[in-house]
Amino acid sequence: MTEKARKHEGDSAFSKLTRLLRLVRFIAEHGREGAAWPEIRRNVYRDFADEDTTDSALLRKFTRDREAVNASFYLDDDDDNVLPDTAIIKRVKGRYVIHSGLNLMLPMTLKKEEALALVSGVRLIPEFIPPLKIASNRLWLRMKNQMSDEILEECEYLTSATVSAIPMSAEVDHDVFMKILEAIHTRQLIRINKYAKAWPDDLESCEFSPHVIYMRHHAWYVLGKVSGKQRILRVDRIKSADLLNKPQKNPPSAEELKELERDIQLDYNPFREFPSDGWEIKLRITGSFIRPCMETEWFPGEKKTLSPDGESLIYEVKLKGLEAVTLWIMRALDCVEVLKPAELRKEIDRRVNEYINRRKKSQK
Repeated sequence: MTEKARKHEGDSAFSKLTRLLRLVRFIAEHGREGAAWPEIRRNVYRDFADEDTTDSALLRKFTRDREAVNASFYLDDDDDNVLPDTAIIKRVKGRYVIHSGLNLMLPMTLKKEEALALVSGVRLIPEFIPPLKIASNRLWLRMKNQMSDEILEECEYLTSATVSAIPMSAEVDHDVFMKILEAIHTRQLIRINKYAKAWPDDLESCEFSPHVIYMRHHAWYVLGKVSGKQRILRVDRIKSADLLNKPQKNPPSAEELKELERDIQLDYNPFREFPSDGWEIKLRITGSFIRPCMETEWFPGEKKTLSPDGESLIYEVKLKGLEAVTLWIMRALDCVEVLKPAELRKEIDRRVNEYINRRKKSQK
């Protein structure tokens, strides 16, 4: 092959690569709506055609490009297996749509703050979801290769300066965590083979229908059903579990899931009884805790009324449990007075008195 031929071949290959990247990006930017051929021709193929190039010739080129994209391959770094990419360009109702699997990172331009937001999320995942620490670190290594030195330096600085002060249970088993997520997604049962009991009524093993996973009190919990009754399991206490090929019975609808999520925010616990219309909480906040109380939404539907002199705050909310608000009050006990319910006052008194009595015994 002559030098001129090699140069032409190189130019042709680069031109095709540029065109394919532009094609994928343009269609992907249109999301589920997709793009029509006239739009694709005008925005992608205009720069790759001469004045004499016919529409049919461009359409044939587009067809070949679609085949090239559909035949693309992805190299898995873990086991060096070459797997067919699941990202393809499909024609749906006269428009072309990208059906993208997890193996394709679509070309996109990010603003600096968007890149910082993305990187911050990836880098903070291990702080809150320990089972995904390895996956998060691997993803970060791949993302670094796509960034300019300037953005990379700023992202590195931001993530090193961002510190989580929330202790998290680090004993969550990776396989168990992923099986729970899969069971929630596919609405299947999981078999809990071994559960580390913390309370007398805990089950050491069971068939479990997981519905919602959430973080509270420095650990991950999953709410679901056992034999038709709601239960909450602490994920790090599940030591062994298997995903069963059994569908959940009567899984919650989308509306029921939203209601469950709100119940969790209102401290719902299936093992604790509560009034049919919830606990009516009323507190008087004083001193240094007034401002933090005003600056944060602690529970959905809360009401805060500041006195005219600014010296006190009446806090009201309706909850389905008392544990979360008890812990909240204990952190600022010198600034909080429980006005109602009486059950909450008694619980606060019980914990304080138990602590004082234990202190007195230890000092004898």
